Amino acid sequence: MATLLPDEVSESVNRLNRMLRKKAEEARARADAELQGSKALAGRIQELRQVTEENIASGFEGRGLLFALRETREALRMSIAAYGESRVLVVSVEGGPETLVGYVQEAESFLARVDSLIAWLEAVPPKIDPGSLPHAEGPAGEAEGFASLEDLTAGGS
Repeated sequence: MATLLPDEVSESVNRLNRMLRKKAEEARARADAELQGSKALAGRIQELRQVTEENIASGFEGRGLLFALRETREALRMSIAAYGESRVLVVSVEGGPETLVGYVQEAESFLARVDSLIAWLEAVPPKIDPGSLPHAEGPAGEAEGFASLEDLTAGGS
């Protein structure tokens, strides 16, 4: 009874090679998907930055803005951490690590902006010496520079 040991080994090696190729293809697909997810996250961060800057430019109320900025800061920190986790997966994608570094830099730049705005809004206002303010003299309604509310609102009608 003769066995075909070399043929069995060859077939076993072929099965192993097919399995390894399949695992490599699956890993590349996961890496591509991870990079696409990172790209989507970067798009959301850009959108958030635009909305934040528009709110600041339009004169958003400070306390409301402070709350939103704190939420934004936390979301950015979580995003940067997610990029860190993605780094090991996208290494197999051509240009993946470089692309991810750009996304991280943009998120860190926005985080720095948000941190500076939070610090500015949380800063204690300087104390003002009442003696340094100009003294208004004269009866109520006649002091220099006085404008009544009626006069101010009537000008627009």
